[in-house]
Amino acid sequence: MRLVLGASQSVADRDAKSLTHQSFGSMFAAVDAPLSAAVITGLKDGERKGPLILRLAGAGSRAVSVTAHRMAGNGGAISVLMARASWPQEEQAANGLLSPAGFQSMASRLIDNAARSGEALELAFVEFAGLGQACRAMDRQAADALISAVAGAVRSESKGGFTAAKLGDDRFAMLRQAGETPDVLAAKLTQITASLDAPGASAQTLAVDPAMGLQRIGKAIRFALEDFERTGLQAEPTASLADALKRAVRTTLVRAGEVGQTILERKFELAYQPV
Repeated sequence: MRLVLGASQSVADRDAKSLTHQSFGSMFAAVDAPLSAAVITGLKDGERKGPLILRLAGAGSRAVSVTAHRMAGNGGAISVLMARASWPQEEQAANGLLSPAGFQSMASRLIDNAARSGEALELAFVEFAGLGQACRAMDRQAADALISAVAGAVRSESKGGFTAAKLGDDRFAMLRQAGETPDVLAAKLTQITASLDAPGASAQTLAVDPAMGLQRIGKAIRFALEDFERTGLQAEPTASLADALKRAVRTTLVRAGEVGQTILERKFELAYQPV
């Protein structure tokens, strides 16, 4: 495979000689190497991916924006454009994934910003059924490597490469540009991870409406994350983030009604626990 980096060596503070015959991933910090690998693996002829933000190897907090294009009919050559960028200051795990709370915060802000930019975004939930079980059958080093590789694949399909979170053993959430069906997203992730000992991916998406306002967006994302983490992909998925919020409110009211009825009918026993 050939990579055409152009003047990117100046952005990365590397001369052309030091980059020649080096792997693409060697340019980036270890946490982002699986992301760079997923970008290259997932590109089809004529396809473009990016911009994604990756941190440079040995460069502290320095980061670059990366856009990759596999040039059709050119022997699989890939053109890579880079520009200096700032890394979003949101706490991440060692594999580059956000915590659920961090994801809620970042996704809420980006969706709210989309109200001004006009960018169409969606929330996506991805499940690699059996991933956790597969990891438990491996030694720690192999399991960590598998999770990092899957995390890189998920991040490669998220907005900017940094808006994805892990929810339990098999489940991930991401914010991404709208426009593809869940089946297309699942097929992409399955193709990227095909060489790994990872199960195939399944996905569902939720349309987002920036006009909901920052506070309601945050609540809706929290409810949607909790629901997906608890039950996985839904047999009858909601179509939008607004619908997910309505569903959560209805569920809460039903549960409150059940508790109230239990109290009215005295279907409970009080227990004394000395302390």
